Formats: sequence, C-alpha cells, structure tokens
Amino acid sequence: MMEVPHHSVYNSASLSADDNLKHHTPAIFGFGSYRVTDGHPDHEAALRHALLSGITLIDTSTNYTNGGSEKLIGRVLNDATFMATVPS
Repeated sequence: MMEVPHHSVYNSASLSADDNLKHHTPAIFGFGSYRVTDGHPDHEAALRHALLSGITLIDTSTNYTNGGSEKLIGRVLNDATFMATVPS
C-alpha cells in the first residue's frame, strides 16, 4: 500500500523564494480544466470547492475552451475575499 506523505505546515511569508521551493510538497491531486469555462456557475463552483479542499495544482491551457478556463481560474484566484478562506 502506498503511504501518503505528510504535509508539513509552515509560514511561507517568513521564507525566501528558495526556501519555499525546498519545502514544497508536490500535489497528489489536481484540478483539470480541460472542459471548464468562464461564465458557467457549476464550473466556478467546482474550482472553488477544489481550492477549499486543498488542491494546489491546476492544469490549464489557452487551448482549453479558447482560453475560457484560464479566465475563470484567473478570476477565482484574484478574488481576494475568497482566497482568504482557502487553506494555506
């Protein structure tokens, strides 16, 4: 059986960029945005749920829905009020 690595918690604000890279734990799960597009409430809800659940990896491309997935992801990640509720 594969053991899931323990994610250690640290204050990233007190670390340099190099230290952050050294302490980063790779994501086990990610959010794929191949069929996700901006302007679709269910897609936005799914992305917000993924982020609130601890997802730290988002797969996207400008080819996905002609850039609609990146617009949605950018808008959600730039929502400072929402991002303040996302676990770090």
